[in-house]
Amino acid sequence: YWMNQIAAQLISVRLNTAYDQQALPLQSLDSGVYNSFNQRIYEAAISFAEQDRQKVQPLFLTTLASLRDHGVDQAELDTVLADYISRRKYADQDWGYRSAEDFAEEKTYQLAEGEPTQSLQDYKRSLDQLIDGADLISVNDHLRQLLSSSYDLFAGAGPTESVAQLKHMLPEWKAMYKLSGIAGHDVQTGSDGF
Repeated sequence: YWMNQIAAQLISVRLNTAYDQQALPLQSLDSGVYNSFNQRIYEAAISFAEQDRQKVQPLFLTTLASLRDHGVDQAELDTVLADYISRRKYADQDWGYRSAEDFAEEKTYQLAEGEPTQSLQDYKRSLDQLIDGADLISVNDHLRQLLSSSYDLFAGAGPTESVAQLKHMLPEWKAMYKLSGIAGHDVQTGSDGF
């Protein structure tokens, strides 16, 4: 579960970086894992103004392909792992701040989702195992598996866009994602402006 969360966070970090470097406008960006009918589903989604589709959407697909084929670097992984290291460091204090409502909500979630209940010691041991095992090779393997899984591609249409035309574009977008990803994530914009 945590490896899926780490992968989703790394994808979010890389996508945010790519869009910031290109100064491309997004209305929203989401990368997360959720449960649906006893299955964990990964979803990456962006939303943008329809006039920006030709600039925004290809960067989304090529960035995901780059992550799939080349993974992340140590600096990106360290950024995401910092949260888990902090959770482990402050596990005792954080556990002590939990209220009865927090425990009840956690227990309800665990029963509904079939998750095991963890004691504080189990939680700390799980975090230790995660931190020790989340090296660059294993995380990049996990990213590769996640982004190579079968997927569905959904596209929303703006008020002036043709749904039929967007349906016609789906094979082209899927083909774009099948292309080999570009190594590295430092995108050069070639602009001398801000």
